[in-house]
Formats: sequence, structure tokens, C-alpha cells
Amino acid sequence: MKLHGAMALRMDRTLGRDANLLVADQPAWMNDPRLNCLRPWHRALFYSHFDKEQQRARALCGTCPFREECRDWALENGERWGMWGGFLMSSTVERAAATNERTAVAA
Repeated sequence: MKLHGAMALRMDRTLGRDANLLVADQPAWMNDPRLNCLRPWHRALFYSHFDKEQQRARALCGTCPFREECRDWALENGERWGMWGGFLMSSTVERAAATNERTAVAA
């Protein structure tokens, strides 16, 4: 089974697969070595159900040079799991906040 897009990135992040795995429909920034979420010791944080780990993931997102691209990609592609651009996409409240932030930045 070949995985594409968000699923491939999700598998890469959570299962510790090679961070250099390229998937054709991923934007180039998703393979940038500066991404905290691709570091083996951080990957699981971005899909954790524990508040403390979610807070740590959010803090790492705050230092990421691709935070806005990540947030926008998750919103545009209907991502429903994990921390993307500092927002927990499984939370409707946080998805709404991400959408509002994106709209404010675009204005």
C-alpha cells in the first residue's frame, strides 16, 4: 500500500520512518531538516493525547520556521489529527482558532 500526503507524513512522524522519505504530493518544506516534528525524539509528541506532551509539541511549533505553512497545509488538506502549526487539529476549537489566525494573517 502506497501512502500519500498527510498519511505519509503522519506515518513518518509517528512510526520513526526515515525523515528523508519523499512523497510526490508533499510540499518541499515538509522535508526540511529544520522541522522539529521530524526529529526522532519529538515525532510522537505531535500525535499525543497527553496534555503535557501536546504543550511541548505546541512550544516546538512556536520555534518552527514553517509554522504558518504547516497550519495552512493542515487546514487546506482537512487534516484531523495531530499538532499542525501549533494547533491541535482534532479539536474543533483549535481548528477554528487556526482558521481565524490564517484569515487575520491574510488580511
